[in-house]
Amino acid sequence: MGSTRPTRAIRVLVADSNAIENELLARAIGRNRRFIVVGSSVKSADLCDLVSERCPDVLLITPSLEDAPNAGLDALADFRTSYPRLKIVVLLESSDPDLVVQAFRLGARGVFSKNLSIKILGKCLERVQEGKFGRLLRSLDSFWKHWPSLAQCAPYTQRV
Repeated sequence: MGSTRPTRAIRVLVADSNAIENELLARAIGRNRRFIVVGSSVKSADLCDLVSERCPDVLLITPSLEDAPNAGLDALADFRTSYPRLKIVVLLESSDPDLVVQAFRLGARGVFSKNLSIKILGKCLERVQEGKFGRLLRSLDSFWKHWPSLAQCAPYTQRV
């Protein structure tokens, strides 16, 4: 008989451009015992300090933040270099294939559509934390058929 070891809760930092959505998302994620929300921010300027101080496992971030339309995406490459163990999931409002590719090229390990449920988001966060490729965008089925090797092409999507 093998014993099952309790799994440590996944530490999540939430960064959304909208303060209300940011707070609601953080609360919804925090209700699940598998996650601990260690902080949230609407500004990219605060993110580096929060990541350094709170040591999240996963950063859930939108492409735009309060300070600039692409502030979230601009932060990805810096985080990939400065915090290589930090896993990033980009939260998307649209299924723009160029935005998905850009997110992965900049260091995201997962992308998630805001049109899906919190329950499915939890599964995405768990997959990414486990080092698996997270791509939960139902409206991009045809995109993934044309880019099946995206996970292999972007090495940081597979590293733990």
